[in-house]
Amino acid sequence: MIKPNPHVLVTRPEPKGRALVSLLQQQGIKARFEPLFTYQPTPLTTSLPQADIAIFVSQAAVELANAQVPISRWQVTLFIAVGKATQETLKQLGVSAVTPLQQNSEGVLALDELAHVDTKDIIIVRGENGRELMFDELTKRGAQVKYLQSYLRLWRTFKPQIAQQWHDEGINFIICSSVAILEKMAKLLVTTDNYWQRSCTWVVASSRIYAKAKQLELTHIILAKGASNQDLLEACQNGSNYDR
Repeated sequence: MIKPNPHVLVTRPEPKGRALVSLLQQQGIKARFEPLFTYQPTPLTTSLPQADIAIFVSQAAVELANAQVPISRWQVTLFIAVGKATQETLKQLGVSAVTPLQQNSEGVLALDELAHVDTKDIIIVRGENGRELMFDELTKRGAQVKYLQSYLRLWRTFKPQIAQQWHDEGINFIICSSVAILEKMAKLLVTTDNYWQRSCTWVVASSRIYAKAKQLELTHIILAKGASNQDLLEACQNGSNYDR
């Protein structure tokens, strides 16, 4: 079962991170917003992206790419959004996109539209790294896959005493929505205080993040159904897939 009186540290960036804090607080759950990075746009490598399929990994990928070349002008046959929020962001730009029920890389790869992609040109619109699973698997299926980078992550730095400060505040849940965020948090906390490794509960958004958490020897891990804010809220509320 879930620990009593959870006090959640939300690490995902704007705007989803602040929205998640609000959602948790509406349900009577204490939450602190500490985004680990902000976004910095980077110039696209083409003046007019062209592909059979374009996959957008996040709202930021959409917004920062569209600011340079309106996506409605892209010469793309099929648009795919990893999550519902990304799909909605594209919709607001007049672009219709397919999105999987399971809002992560595994869900995207399970889409019927990607079952037969031999010789197809596919671009994955992302930051400076991530989504290697999609790249590798689609390449194995015979597609010509390229990354299109639209932003960089600017990672925050924290004072050494931050771990003790969060401990003193009663933080006992940490939400990690990517492997990179989990690794950064573990490096910041696990080496400073055994509490974070043995007593704190880590809520993760995918099986890949879960596997990394196990590798880091974290004791208490909750695997959420997906990466949406609603999924992460429910994981905190219900303790689904709680690993003792």
